[in-house]
Amino acid sequence: MTSTHILVNLNSALFDELVFKKLSNENALYDPDVTTLVNFQPDLIVTQALCNVCALSGCDLARALAALADSVEVVALEPAGSHYV
Repeated sequence: MTSTHILVNLNSALFDELVFKKLSNENALYDPDVTTLVNFQPDLIVTQALCNVCALSGCDLARALAALADSVEVVALEPAGSHYV
């Protein structure tokens, strides 16, 4: 339930360059779709905390959760490295 700031039809070199620039400037790659989250009213959200390129950052998720009921459980998987994913 996110949207991205990166176009999906890019070649890998350009995609890598844009991702690097965004992350270097501490810009988010994704925005939470708070309206959809509120409409679905999830009771469990599973995310990962290894890679901000792969998913919404923990800070952005926390801001999105502020719009939801307190009963949402968040499971943030934290593998020790990408070989565990």
